[in-house]
This record gives sequence, C-alpha cells and structure tokens, in this order.
Amino acid sequence: MNDTIDDFDISLQQSAGKIAHNPKRLVLTVEEDAYDAGSMNSLECTLIVAEGDSAHMIVNSGISVVNRNKFGIFPLNGKFINVREANKKQIMGNVDIKCLVEILGLKYNMKYTTEESMKSLRYGRLMIMTDQDPD
Repeated sequence: MNDTIDDFDISLQQSAGKIAHNPKRLVLTVEEDAYDAGSMNSLECTLIVAEGDSAHMIVNSGISVVNRNKFGIFPLNGKFINVREANKKQIMGNVDIKCLVEILGLKYNMKYTTEESMKSLRYGRLMIMTDQDPD
C-alpha cells in the first residue's frame, strides 16, 4: 500500500469514542493502554488484542496479576475483517484496523527492519487472544 497514515480518517475513530489523540500519549477511551507504551521502554510492551467477550474477560482478569506497565488491551469489535477477501477501500475504512495502526504507531511506507525503526513503535509485541466460540 502506498498510502500514508494521513489518508486515514482519524476523526471517525474519535467521534466513535475509540481514540482520543494526545501528542505525548495516546489516550484510549475503551481500550486499556500500557503505561510504558510510547515511552523509551515501548519495545518491552505487549498489546493484547482480544477477539470475543470471553477472551477479553480472561485478559482483563489476568492483566491484574501482571505488570500493567508493559501490557495494553485492545478488544476488537466482533470478528476481525478478513483482509484476503477485502478490497483496499474496505481495509482502509475498517475501524479496528485504523485503531490498531494508531495504537501501535505504525507508519505506512516504513519498513520495521532495524532497531531504530522499531523504537518508533508504541508497542514492541502483539499478542492475539481468541475465545473458543465458532464465530
């Protein structure tokens, strides 16, 4: 994709109550941001993407045991879009994808192959938690 992050309509997310952007720190209204996300320790942080209510409940109960500094939670709005079967407009317009790009600090046209480029990310790791429901 040759588009830049500026091509995203972030105001759509803000009006939907998903993300409020602060230059120093991303303020998540529904999600729970890791305290160290976006700091000089951000590569040590893990964003846990929860698909399904049971997965989200398990993550929430487990997050109280581990250090909140290093773990953030992003609950998906139902089933995630299958990008193999979607066109570019559907992918670029998907609210969950827009939120993940913003939360992770991804920039289009940037290759994350060096340690220096990785330091620009808000999270160094991504973990996906799903429930056992057939959906």
